[in-house]
Amino acid sequence: MNKLKKLASTIALGAMSAGGVAIMAGTASASTTPAHAITNRSLPKVQENGMDGNWRHEWRVRPGYIAFGADYIIERIRWSSWTQHSAYGRGHLIACAGASGPCHNGVVDIHLYSVFSHSGPGRNFGNLQYSGSHYKHLWIGSAGSWDWS
Repeated sequence: MNKLKKLASTIALGAMSAGGVAIMAGTASASTTPAHAITNRSLPKVQENGMDGNWRHEWRVRPGYIAFGADYIIERIRWSSWTQHSAYGRGHLIACAGASGPCHNGVVDIHLYSVFSHSGPGRNFGNLQYSGSHYKHLWIGSAGSWDWS
């Protein structure tokens, strides 16, 4: 019976540290809500679909992809950090030079920074750099879409 209590205690601690709720022997014990759930509204956003040039739509916190154009996207993004000042993640780049041009594919590290406010999305990241299989610096232009040189 001691092993069973020890196992139940270990499971409860694991659930609590993961932000879950553990109920044992008729006693409820709940952990606090994860910090990212409380602050998601105040965190800066990023333009998820940058080819639209729209200040009012498609700005997200921790999106799964960021599109810069029809054949230019970072997909399958996994964010390791997202704070009030910067964000870091990793994703898969697909960048093609038009329908017949060469395509670059590969894993890239992503860094978002330079937070500013706008009446449309509110607080948002103005700069994005990715590096790995390729390197590029992009920024949000006056139309609300991604620009690069």
